Amino acid sequence: MAKEEKKKTTDDADLAVAFADTLCVLWVVTTFCILFWRGVWNLLDTYVWPDRPVSSCTLGVLLGWSCSVFQLSLAGWLQKTVQDWDGLWPKVFFSRTYTLLASVCQIAGFRGSWLLTNRLVPRHYNVPLFFASLVLLACLRGFRNVPSVPLAVNTDEFAHYFAECRSDPSSQAKRNRSVCVVDVAVSVVVVSSLVVFVWRGIWTALDTVLFPESASRSGWTSLAIGYSVVLLSYGLQFEAAAFSRRRESTLVRIAFEDVFISVASFGAINVWRGIWLLADTYVYPDDYLLSNWLTALVGLFGSVLLFAGNTILARGVTLDGDSKDGSGCLFRTDYLRKIFKKRHAPRWTHEDGCVWDDRKLEVNVNGSRRCGAFRDSEAGKRLRTAVGTGDDLLTVVTERETVV
Repeated sequence: MAKEEKKKTTDDADLAVAFADTLCVLWVVTTFCILFWRGVWNLLDTYVWPDRPVSSCTLGVLLGWSCSVFQLSLAGWLQKTVQDWDGLWPKVFFSRTYTLLASVCQIAGFRGSWLLTNRLVPRHYNVPLFFASLVLLACLRGFRNVPSVPLAVNTDEFAHYFAECRSDPSSQAKRNRSVCVVDVAVSVVVVSSLVVFVWRGIWTALDTVLFPESASRSGWTSLAIGYSVVLLSYGLQFEAAAFSRRRESTLVRIAFEDVFISVASFGAINVWRGIWLLADTYVYPDDYLLSNWLTALVGLFGSVLLFAGNTILARGVTLDGDSKDGSGCLFRTDYLRKIFKKRHAPRWTHEDGCVWDDRKLEVNVNGSRRCGAFRDSEAGKRLRTAVGTGDDLLTVVTERETVV
């Protein structure tokens, strides 16, 4: 009876944390991220060659692409270098400064691609461009790159602050740095441009059909549609993942995940558009500069103080169908849950250096080798039975394939 009551209390606590997590991601983290992007985007319009828009956009595209290639190509080196620094504050200062500069460059790149398309593509080609981008993203298996917050949240953990990029270069690229840079560059240029075209296509269509005569009504309507679709996607993601996992055909599985991600992304784009238009309407609409500086600073400091500054920075390129476990339908929105579990998860330490938490078994052999396995997995069971046997433990760690 005591065990059942304890389990019920734990389940209720987990449900409460999950509910608070959803509200925090939807209303707080998402809002800060969008406010930052809106403020920086409009400030670039104001300060970067406002009388030469084509040159301004071209510079933004080049800056954004170059920054993304640099970010992905040197992520591992930066992670290792900064993590070896002594002291907390140098790491904090450098990492947050990196996020600010990289995100400004990234916003400049998205803005440049968007506005150049507005200038160079006639309006009657918007629909064909949108559908062509969808087809190309499907062919390149790049639909997983369309969603943004509130469908994906990155916390500011030092363990993978720089290295948690979503690129997946080939094994040849991993062996050859020059090939890796080319691989990353092509991925960034092609996939990022297609993502911009998809976002632009949906956004401009909504501008046309949702109360074009009233920015406030259009913004509120878009926000309501967006949150409804996002909440529905939240609720269905595990069922969708289970359905995807049962598909034997890779093509069917990828097609299903692409459709699910597309619907969820439609909701996320509506959320972005709604908050953006409402900021235009209600945040000092008569003072353009003050409005943009205020939203940029509030968005930046709010995200950093919430330990979610990495959310304002898109990281790399994801490949559709890269896993067969249905995780392509799951959204990375565990913000409070990640922080809560990291700080409060129970831990037991073995005298030979093994540490268990609520999900993983971590091993430290002679203070140098550190691995992990899910404690309920076969590898985890084998690893637990080998604890304390010295060479046998090292053999198990070396041979097993599920090191995480």
